[in-house]
Amino acid sequence: MAAKRTFWIAILILLIAAGMRTRALDHAERFHADEALFTTFARRAAVNGDWLLLGDLDKPPLAIYANAIALTLFAVQPRATVLDFDPLVGEFAVRVVGVFAALIVIAAGYALAQRLYPRDHTVALWSMLLLALSPFALAFSATAFTDGLLTALVALALLASARGSWWWAGVWIALAFWTKTQAVYTVPLIILIGWSARTLTPRAWIALLTPLVISGLALLLWDAAREWSNGGIFALGTANNPISGLVPLDDAPDRVIAWFNLARWLIGAPTILLIGAGMITALRNTPFARVDRALIVYSAGYLALHILVDFNIYDRYLL
Repeated sequence: MAAKRTFWIAILILLIAAGMRTRALDHAERFHADEALFTTFARRAAVNGDWLLLGDLDKPPLAIYANAIALTLFAVQPRATVLDFDPLVGEFAVRVVGVFAALIVIAAGYALAQRLYPRDHTVALWSMLLLALSPFALAFSATAFTDGLLTALVALALLASARGSWWWAGVWIALAFWTKTQAVYTVPLIILIGWSARTLTPRAWIALLTPLVISGLALLLWDAAREWSNGGIFALGTANNPISGLVPLDDAPDRVIAWFNLARWLIGAPTILLIGAGMITALRNTPFARVDRALIVYSAGYLALHILVDFNIYDRYLL
């Protein structure tokens, strides 16, 4: 009976999340400059058939392909002798992809929490509720940024690793890498989750790495077939986002404050106390200490990397 009640509560939370995110599609909010850039490539694919995404692009193609398919399904229509679409309809179409990606993150987060915390299903419900109501996650759901699809694919990879389905974990993270090369930063988290769930075996490494190697080679071939002048997708934005290395120690406190100011919107300030309580609990000898410590270690490492290395302070990197 309790399991059935938990299931229907989860469905209700997902419906509320879907309603909030589809409502965001109603707002005629103009594109951020990066959204406009990515959608320009998607438009060329949908309207002109430029599926190689020719030109200076420092992103892998999967998210742009998803946006191009959305444009084809919801926006592109014949006008006279050419294909085209209304700009407002185009903005709506590509943002639909972000909404579906956000819902995948919420559902996968629920399933992942159930797997990692099997003795208490309320943990999964709380995880799902925090994801559904996060001001940060909500703000980035109906957008054309590539980070939304990246986050959804990483969430599926984490779920697969927790379940011991390492080949699928490799497939999902390979697709995430085809979405954004920063997916490489999430591989340690996938390994830590597998370790904490005790599914990481010698065979798991082979199953995880095989799709990654194959997809990496395929991506190199795809990039080689294109025309570009800025070093291709593996330039990592060197034309407009150079990374020179470690930041001076004097700048580190300002970067900590800047990231913290952005992170306040992840789950809302009132839940900071809950985070503190969770960290204290994780340091005790509880049945879930292995999982909690893995999550805390990765989160601390990810934030330290973005504080100590001069990455741009972009809010969407916290997704």
